[in-house]
Amino acid sequence: MTDDYSVIGTHLLHDSVFEYLKWDRNKNSNFLTLVWDDCIRLNLDGSEINDLHMSIRMSDITGIAFGIKRYDDFKQPSAMDPPGEPDLSLIKKGIYVGGGILLFNDRDTCDDVKGSLQYKVFFGEEDAILHASVTGVFSVHGELLGAGKEYQVLFMAGCRELIFYDAARQPIDLALWEKQNTFWWQKWEEASRDNYRVESKKGMIPAAKPEEDHDHQPPKEDAYNLSPNDLPPDISEPLKEWFEKNIDRDHEDDGRWAYARAVDSWWQEDGYAVVVLRGIEHSAPIGEFPANNVETVWSFALWKRHDNWVVTSLKQGWPPYHSAPAIPGSEKSWLSEWTSGPVLSEPEDTD
Repeated sequence: MTDDYSVIGTHLLHDSVFEYLKWDRNKNSNFLTLVWDDCIRLNLDGSEINDLHMSIRMSDITGIAFGIKRYDDFKQPSAMDPPGEPDLSLIKKGIYVGGGILLFNDRDTCDDVKGSLQYKVFFGEEDAILHASVTGVFSVHGELLGAGKEYQVLFMAGCRELIFYDAARQPIDLALWEKQNTFWWQKWEEASRDNYRVESKKGMIPAAKPEEDHDHQPPKEDAYNLSPNDLPPDISEPLKEWFEKNIDRDHEDDGRWAYARAVDSWWQEDGYAVVVLRGIEHSAPIGEFPANNVETVWSFALWKRHDNWVVTSLKQGWPPYHSAPAIPGSEKSWLSEWTSGPVLSEPEDTD
């Protein structure tokens, strides 16, 4: 597969809405039509485009497969109702979607479909999909197809050609679509700068954000030093890598560093896992506010891909600020081993 069309999902359909899907297959044709709305574009002469619908036709379909994926990566599969069998005849009739993702020629996303629940090739063969000139992955709400509201149905389709149409059903070249999209963003940035200058003259721009101390260095503590636990090594390894990369990354990202110290809980089921870790987040000084250390809880969702666990989702909270559960100090012996300043670990009084 090539990356010729990767810009469609990553840029051109940014903030757009997947609206309609239909599979037309008969003796004379075999194509998928995907209709998207709010595809931001601007004519190159500066005039507005009144209808921002765009249609993408995947012509000469070589194969279609589907898989079912949970919407909530943190929910244990056994705690969910099993997905229903999708009614795929609906996509032949045409279905209004109202959401969804679309990526072309993205190998990891194709692997996600293959590794999902109830994966099945229902037209053509898998090799004909994966080795097609173009391979697309898009999602439909599971409830629309009968799979259940807790699931999404991921479709993976191969085709020989993509054709693009505007709202007037006129063909549009991908290069022109890119230029129109880029031009819209350029005008948006210019308008934002102009608005800033006007508001500044009126005295309506707030004081500048306090600057971080970019010379500040993170604590010389181990990034991943867990208390004794029963977390399987193959699940622990990608988490260790995540924390070590967090320490090594460029400070200018956000001036915060994470240090894992204990496993709160974990589960593993059907190639999915969730691990809840507790530790310390260190923040660089900003303006008059000094550097600080705060007890933090991270929840990681993982998926087993090619016999290796990979992190797919992350949630974070802080017990002192009541955004994560607090535990007694007697269960946090690792706090006494921290040598880089005091740690805010007790919930603040909200009265």
